[in-house]
Amino acid sequence: MDTHAHDRRRFLALGAALAATPLLSACGTGFGGGDDKSDGSAADDVTGSFDWKREKGTTVKALLNKHPYTDALIADLKSFTEKTGIKVEYDVFPEDNYFDKLTVDLSSGRASYDVFMLGAYMVWQYGPPGWLEDLGPWMRNSSATAAEWDQADFFPNLLQADQWSLKAGAPLGQGGQYALPWGWETNVVAYNTEVFKKLGLRPAETFDELRDIAGTIKRKAPGAGFDGMYGIAVRGSRSWATIHPGFMTMYARNGLKDFTVEGGKLTPAMNSPEAVAFTRDWAGMVKQGGPPSWTSYTWYQCSSDLGARKAGMLFDADTAAYFQAVEGASPASGCRSCPCAAPRW
Repeated sequence: MDTHAHDRRRFLALGAALAATPLLSACGTGFGGGDDKSDGSAADDVTGSFDWKREKGTTVKALLNKHPYTDALIADLKSFTEKTGIKVEYDVFPEDNYFDKLTVDLSSGRASYDVFMLGAYMVWQYGPPGWLEDLGPWMRNSSATAAEWDQADFFPNLLQADQWSLKAGAPLGQGGQYALPWGWETNVVAYNTEVFKKLGLRPAETFDELRDIAGTIKRKAPGAGFDGMYGIAVRGSRSWATIHPGFMTMYARNGLKDFTVEGGKLTPAMNSPEAVAFTRDWAGMVKQGGPPSWTSYTWYQCSSDLGARKAGMLFDADTAAYFQAVEGASPASGCRSCPCAAPRW
């Protein structure tokens, strides 16, 4: 969170950028466009020596998604205010309606928030209408950003995921820096080691194996003392967030694309025979081994089911499993991850 929040009509987007394989390949290593000129940025108005107290007495309003990242930020707001003199007010909404709230607020033209959370893919939705500010000029201005700022503190691919020219079909990693990675996740398969041991199962190495194991757990776990356990927890609610963890990870691992670029135009590739076949296979896994009320599932439900020993496996962000697997955090403490999606923990 930077000290440029004095202009309440400009928006700093703190991106919780994900480390899932991007469907459109990133290329280039530009930072904030790599331009020396700021193109009329409000960063030009900040001159002189850097001062943490420059905006003392200012109030910033933040819109936050309910998430462990948010809990960590809120816990640190007192020290931020002490260091900068900036007061932070905030609203927190669950993920299933957070982005609806944010989109309505921004599109109204009378946005109520100065800073908000988003995923890297939201730059595609919020950037072209002018709802995001290019942060590059701020970071290049030594009057606006402290000397301890170091671009090398970020993994390059995470920065590039939030860099774009705002032109459809153009690659990531070029253009403005429209968000900063606040946290990042990789998508993994986590599993309950106890049920795997009792059923004589080994972690899946392929998607076909994963699908078979999910069905086996759902059929056999109740008879092995795991009453009501199903095979694998994955998201299913009608939400932007449903496809990006497990589904998108396996989709990309299979070399599938969402769009191709032809003549500078995006052409849908989700209806290719290969993409359709994979989607059918994914749906088949859910039918034979997924949660009974799958169509209402967000990451909250998936994570909770793993922790409550209702799900034998979870295919989601590593943090969704981590907060259940920490010793003593839930009945299923001690889960492991599966090499099907990522290296073993």
